[in-house]
Amino acid sequence: MSKARDLANAGTALTSVSATELGYLDGVTSAVQTQIDSKIGQSTAINPTIVDAKGDIIAATAADTVARLAVGTNNQVLTADSSTATGLKWATADALPSQTSKTSKFLSTDGTTASWQSIDGSVSDWSGYAAPNTTANNPASPQSIRKVNGYWFITTGNGFIFYSSDAKSWTRWSNPNENVTQINGVVFGNNTYVFYGDSGTVSSGTTIGGTLTSRTSQFSADSIMDAVWMGGSVNLFILVGSNGKVSTSPDGTTWTARTANQSTGSITSIAVNDTGTLAILTSSISLANNASYSSDGTTWTAFSPDDGTTTGRNGVIFYDAANTKWIYCGSVTQWWESTSPTSGTWTTTVRQLINYSQSNDKALDKPSQQGTPFISKDVTNNKWIIISPFGNGWYGIYTIDPTVSYTVHNGKTYQIKNIRTVYISSGLGLNTYQSSPAISIGYADGVFVASGNTQLIYTNA
Repeated sequence: MSKARDLANAGTALTSVSATELGYLDGVTSAVQTQIDSKIGQSTAINPTIVDAKGDIIAATAADTVARLAVGTNNQVLTADSSTATGLKWATADALPSQTSKTSKFLSTDGTTASWQSIDGSVSDWSGYAAPNTTANNPASPQSIRKVNGYWFITTGNGFIFYSSDAKSWTRWSNPNENVTQINGVVFGNNTYVFYGDSGTVSSGTTIGGTLTSRTSQFSADSIMDAVWMGGSVNLFILVGSNGKVSTSPDGTTWTARTANQSTGSITSIAVNDTGTLAILTSSISLANNASYSSDGTTWTAFSPDDGTTTGRNGVIFYDAANTKWIYCGSVTQWWESTSPTSGTWTTTVRQLINYSQSNDKALDKPSQQGTPFISKDVTNNKWIIISPFGNGWYGIYTIDPTVSYTVHNGKTYQIKNIRTVYISSGLGLNTYQSSPAISIGYADGVFVASGNTQLIYTNA
C-alpha cells in the first residue's frame, strides 16, 4: 500500500484533511517548507518588499535586473530618460499655452517654446462697424487707412477724417477741408498730426480730435501724395507730391519749399530710415534719376533707385529696419533692394505676386491707391504685407518673407479671394461687389481695416 493510502486510512486522526489534499504530497522527497524557502530566495524572484509606497513601480536597470522607481508627484507623467538608472523618470508635462482668444489658431513650437499662430489662408472673421453720421454729405471712398501714433485713421476723397483707437469705434474729426478737398493721408511727429491732400491742402493739430488749422504748404494747387516725419537730429516733416514738389516744416505749421533735384514727375513716395539719417523720395516718371536722397531733408541729390532700368517706375520706396534694407518696387513684378542705396548698389530681387484665382493664374495689378502694392511691415513676424487689387471685386493680400527671394504662388497668407466679404458698394448689399471697387485696406499690428465708402468699416480686430 502506498504512503498516500496509508495516510488516507488515518483520516480520523487528520480531521478535515481530505484524501485528495494528501495526494498532493505524493512524490515529495524532502521537507516542503525547505523547498518553498529556497524558491523565495532565488535571484529570479521579485520580492514584494522592493516597493515601499503607493504608486511605486518596478523597472529594469539592466538585463535580468530590476529596481524600484518611487512614485512621482500629482499630475506628473512617466517619461523616458536614458540618463537615469531605470531609464525612466517622473516629470511635469509641458503646459498648453492659454487658449483664451485663440479661436482658429494652431499650436506651434520653435523647439523650445510653444505658441499660437495664425492659420494661413483667407482673412476671416471680419466684422462691420459704422462710421459716424455726418450732417453734411456722406463721406466718399477712403484714400488712406493707416495707423499713426496708436490711432487708426481713415481719410476720404471729400475731406472727411475718422479715427479710432481699436479699429471698431470710430469718431469723426472735424476739419476745415470737409466737402472741399481730398485728404490723402496723415503723418505724426513733434506731438503734431499733419493731414495732407489735393490742391496743396495741409492742416495740423496737436490734440487727437481737437482743432485742425489749415496751413500753407507751398504746393500751390499741386497734390501732396505722401509725407514722413524725419526724426533723429533733423526733426522735420517732409511733404512730396505733384510736379516734383517738396516742402518741409519742423512743427507742421510753417512750411518751406525745397528742390528735389530730380525729374519733375509726380513724387509718389518717400521713406526715412529708422535713425532719421537718410530720406529717399521717388517719382513715377520712367526716366533715369527719378529719385533723390537727403540726410537733412533740405538738400536733395538725384539718383536711380534700381539697376538702371528706366521702365516701370511707378512704385514706392520703403525702409525695412529689421533687415537694414531699402526696397524699391518699380511695379508688382520689378523689385530692387539695397543696403547702401546712395552708392548706387542695388540688387534685383524676385517678389512676383501671383494670385491663384479659381482656374486661372492672374498677375496682380499695381493698385492705384498711393501708387504702391506695399502696405505695411509685420514687425512681429518679420514679413511684408502686400495688398493689391485686380478687378471684379477681388483683392490679394499676401505676406512675403523679406529674407527670401522667391515667387509667391502657393502658401499664400492673408489672401482675400473674394472681396465681397469686406466690400460694400454704395447702396448695395453685403453680398454684392463690383469690378475694380474703390476700396482701401490698411494693416498694422496684426489688424486689417478695410472700407469701400466708409458707411461701413470692416476689420478683423
